[in-house]
Amino acid sequence: MLSLNPLYIPLIQKPTCCAVTCLQMILYRNGLGLHDQESLALKFGVKISPENVSSFRKDMPVFTQKNLDEGIQTIESEDRINAFFSEVNAGLKARCFKLSAIGSVGEFIAEHLTQNHDIWIEYHTHEIYKPNEDGYDAIHDGLIEAFDKAKSLVTIIDPMPKRCQRNEISLETVERSISTLYGRETGFVVVQRCVP
Repeated sequence: MLSLNPLYIPLIQKPTCCAVTCLQMILYRNGLGLHDQESLALKFGVKISPENVSSFRKDMPVFTQKNLDEGIQTIESEDRINAFFSEVNAGLKARCFKLSAIGSVGEFIAEHLTQNHDIWIEYHTHEIYKPNEDGYDAIHDGLIEAFDKAKSLVTIIDPMPKRCQRNEISLETVERSISTLYGRETGFVVVQRCVP
C-alpha cells in the first residue's frame, strides 16, 4: 500500500467549494497552516448557487447553470494555483495533467505517492456516487491519499458533507471518472515542494 506521509486531516466544504477545500487540506498537510475557506473561494472566483448565498458571509459570485460554471475548473487553474502559492510563499508548485496526457493512471498515482506529492483529482461523480445524490451529478474535487496496487484500490479524500471522507474506489472507476465518458475531460493537479 502506497500512502502519503503525513496523511490528510479531512475537511468539510461549503457549497461548491470542493476545490478550495482540497487546497486547504494540501496547505495544512504541508505545514502551511489552515487558510480560511471563504477567503480562498473569493480569491479563486468560486461561483455558488443562488440558494446558497446565505451560507456565506461575503458577497460571492453566483453561477448561471448547474454543471456549467459553478465552483472553478480545477484542471484549467494551474497558473492561478501557482500564483497563489507564490503570493503566500508556500514553496509549492502545481502541475495539471488531463487524462489524455497520462500513459498509465496507476503508475502515475504510484509515482507521485512514492514521492509524497499531493494528487488533487477533479472527477465526474456519476459512477462513484448514486445518481443525483446531494442534488445532482457533478464534477467534483478530492485528494488521492493512498493506492493499494495489489487490489487496484485508490483512497480518495472527499470534502462533501454527508459522504464518507475516505473512500476506496477502484482504479478503473477513477479512470472512467476523469475521462470524457460524462462530458469534459478532467484529471489531476500534482502539488510538490519546490527544489531550493
